[in-house]
Formats: sequence, structure tokens, C-alpha cells
Amino acid sequence: MKEEYGYRKEDFKKVYLTLYNLFMYVGFMYITSVLCIRYAREGTDFFPTVYESVGHVMKYLQILQILEIFHPLVGYVRGGAFVPFLQIVGRFFILFLMLDNEARIQKMPVTFYLFLAWSAIEIIRYPYYMSQLYKKRIRS
Repeated sequence: MKEEYGYRKEDFKKVYLTLYNLFMYVGFMYITSVLCIRYAREGTDFFPTVYESVGHVMKYLQILQILEIFHPLVGYVRGGAFVPFLQIVGRFFILFLMLDNEARIQKMPVTFYLFLAWSAIEIIRYPYYMSQLYKKRIRS
């Protein structure tokens, strides 16, 4: 099969998952950086413009996270699709149905803290997933 395709299926899977995790990490690191830098510079005056600043990037990354439902279904990762499905549906509900449709919530401090919490979680999770792909052990 390697001669037929010129590569092994496992190699494609590792490359794809590495690029996916790296892209998601960079995206959430961008959001975290913008939130922290603008908060350090402007303080609480930044809260009303948080959604305008990083909302479009957050929505794009949340849409891409739909792929995490399909990864276990096609056998790219171990585990089930139910837990990622619940996480993504919950975030979609908050982001697209609540925040996107209500301008008053977009300007509240809770949007800043929500985006910061989500991004902080993801900038830890995606490098961990990449390390597991290559069986690297992270010491505490």
C-alpha cells in the first residue's frame, strides 16, 4: 500500500492531526494574546469591544471544532464522539445563539472572561494532544 500511495495512512493521520491541533492552538493563542494585551493597555474600558475584537475569530475556531466530532468516528483518535459533541453544542449555543444575537451581552465583562477561560483551556489542551500523537510524556 505504501508503494501504491507513496505514503502510509498513519503518516497522513499524524500530519493532519498535528496541523489541526497546531492551527487551533495558534488561533486560541491569538485570542488569549489579544485579550491580555488589550486588557493590560485599556483595562476595563476594553470590555465593551471584546466581541468586536475577537468574536469573529472565536466563531471561526468553534466552527472548526466540529471536526473533533468526526475524528473519533473515522478512527483518527480513540474515544467517542459524544463528549466532543456535547462540548461543541454547548459552546455553539452560548456563542451563536446567545452572544451573537444579543448586543447587550457582547458588551458585558462576562464576554471577556468567557473568551479568556475558553482560550486558556484550549492553549493547554491542543499542545497536550500534539504531544500524545508523538508519545511524548509531559512531566509535572
